[in-house]
Amino acid sequence: MNLHRWIPFILIITFFTIIIEAYVLFHWTKYAKKRKFHKLTCQIPIAISILAIISSMYFNFLRLFSNSPDLKYNFFLIFSSLWYLPKLVIVPFLIIKDLIVFFKNILISIRNKKNIAKHSNISEVDYSKRHSIATVGWSFAAIPFISAGFGLTRDTNSIQFQVVELELPKFPLKNSQFTIVQISDIHSGSLLSKKLIEKTVSAINDIKPDIVVITGDFVNFRIEELDFILPSLNNLYPTYGTFGCMGNHDYYVGSDKIIKFNQKLEKVGIKMLNNSNIQINTGQGIIQIAGVENTGMSNQNFADFDKAIEGLNPNNSIIMLCHEPNNWEKSILRKLPIDLTLSGHTHGGQFGINIIGKEISPASLVYKYWAGLYRIGEQYLYVNRGLGTTGPPFRVGVKPEITIFKLKAPKKIV
Repeated sequence: MNLHRWIPFILIITFFTIIIEAYVLFHWTKYAKKRKFHKLTCQIPIAISILAIISSMYFNFLRLFSNSPDLKYNFFLIFSSLWYLPKLVIVPFLIIKDLIVFFKNILISIRNKKNIAKHSNISEVDYSKRHSIATVGWSFAAIPFISAGFGLTRDTNSIQFQVVELELPKFPLKNSQFTIVQISDIHSGSLLSKKLIEKTVSAINDIKPDIVVITGDFVNFRIEELDFILPSLNNLYPTYGTFGCMGNHDYYVGSDKIIKFNQKLEKVGIKMLNNSNIQINTGQGIIQIAGVENTGMSNQNFADFDKAIEGLNPNNSIIMLCHEPNNWEKSILRKLPIDLTLSGHTHGGQFGINIIGKEISPASLVYKYWAGLYRIGEQYLYVNRGLGTTGPPFRVGVKPEITIFKLKAPKKIV
C-alpha cells in the first residue's frame, strides 16, 4: 500500500472535518445561547467533536500501519461517521441561511443610507417568529442523524435481490435459460462481522446458479483482509464455477502481492479472469465469459479488452466482467462484440432515497452509469450496487445487492 498517498488523504479529510464541525457547532452554540439552554448542551457536542476528530486520526493511522485487519477500527468508524456525516446534509442549509442573512443585511444597509428618516419608524422585528423558525430548522436537522441510525441497523446488512431477465440475440442456449449470480465490492476490510458474507453465500447457494461472478474490490487495501472472507467464499457451489475480476482497491495491496492475491482466490475456487476468458460447455451451447483487470481509478490502466476476448466467437454472446462501469462506453459500446457487461464500483452511491420507484443518489452526479441496467442498441451494462462499504462503514437507502441474471435466447416468431 502506498502510504505517501493515503497519509495526505487522511490529513485533508481531517482538515475539512474540522471546518465542518466548527461551522455547525458555531451555529448550534449561537442558537442554544439565544434559547438559554443549559451550558452542557454546548459543551458536550464540542467535547464529542474534539474526541471524535482526535480518535479518528489515531485509528485511521493505526489501521494504515497495522499488519492485519482489526474489527475495532470499523466499529469506531461507525460511531464517528454517525457523528460526522449527517452534518454534510445540515451544512448546505446553514450556508444558504447565512447567505440570505448576509445579502439581506446589505440591502437593509443600502436602504437605510438612502433614507434614514424614512426607516426610523420601522417597527421592531418579531424575534419570536425568528426563534420559532430556528427551532423548526434545528428539529429538522435531527432527521439526517435518525436516517443514519436506521441505515446502520436496517440497510447495511439487509440484502436486496435484483432479478434481471434478458434475451440476448446471440445467446447460444436456444431451449433453456442460464442463471448468473453477480456480487461485487465486498470490501472485506470494512465488514463488521462475517454475518453479511455468510448470509450472501447461503442465499446464492439457495438460488442454485449456473455460475457466480464477483466483479472486483474484494478488499480495501490489504491482502490480509482476504483471509476474513475466503472461508465463506470457499462454500460457493455454482454448477459451472465462480469467476472474478480485479477492482481498483484490489491493486492497493501492492504490485508485489498481486500474484499471491490471485492465488489465494484461486485456492477457494474463484477463477480470476485477468484480461482473459473462459468457455463453458453446457452441453447445449458454449457460454463465453471474459474479464479484464481494472482501468480507471488511481491512474490504473491494466485492462486489455482485445486480449480478454481473444479466441472467443463473436457470433455467440460474450459476457464481460469489468469493475468500473465507465469503461463500457469508453472501450466496449459499439466497439466490441460484447452483449452484456457486468460492473460494480459505485456502490449505488451507498446513500440514497427512493421516491415513487425512482432512485436518487449522489452517485448519479459522478457516474453516468451508477446502478442497475442500461441498454444501448443490443448491448447491455449492469452496475451492481455492491455488498460492502468504503469510507463510512454503513449504507442508508441503498442495500447490499445480489443480482440474479436469467439469460435466454429471443423467442422465435413463427
